[in-house]
Amino acid sequence: MLNNAMRIPRNKRVMIKILTVVAGLSFIPVVIAAPNAIQILRIFKFKNDQWQQFLRSYSNMLRNDYFEARSTKNGVRLSLSKKGRLVLESGLVENIVLKRKKIWDGKWRVVTFDIPNRLTNKRIMFKNRLIKMGMKQIQKSVYVFPDECRAAVESSAEYFKLSRFVMYGELSKLNPEQHLLDYFEILI
Repeated sequence: MLNNAMRIPRNKRVMIKILTVVAGLSFIPVVIAAPNAIQILRIFKFKNDQWQQFLRSYSNMLRNDYFEARSTKNGVRLSLSKKGRLVLESGLVENIVLKRKKIWDGKWRVVTFDIPNRLTNKRIMFKNRLIKMGMKQIQKSVYVFPDECRAAVESSAEYFKLSRFVMYGELSKLNPEQHLLDYFEILI
């Protein structure tokens, strides 16, 4: 979990892009001291003002230890620090939105959980995450969605370290279900 010192800054989207690139390219040695070491990041095709914001974010992240630099015989290897990995995971989980398929397969995806009281804060954050993803709460600890969402639910549960308390299943019939059909705008 992120503490106050690790809050994601306002320009979160840019930051997540930078972290994603560094995480994906961490196996490529980069000579950070070279003036054009940042050139590989031009793949984002920013406009001039966006590029300036990108460079500022990158510099701030370097200064604030989101990256680790290790010397190798080929130069310096840039990778995410623990702080950088936490922020990236948080940003990726935070941005999950479940997509609806055009044709419903007739199955309800159900998420249930029984999270102990000692983990109340995590339970509240997990519940809010499920709602933000697009799930519908039908009971206190029961949420539904009409399309496949196992990977998103598991990623969120894993992020909050609640996997052992969360169950995922599929139901072919849910009574009464008309209010859910209306809520998700499903025509039968």
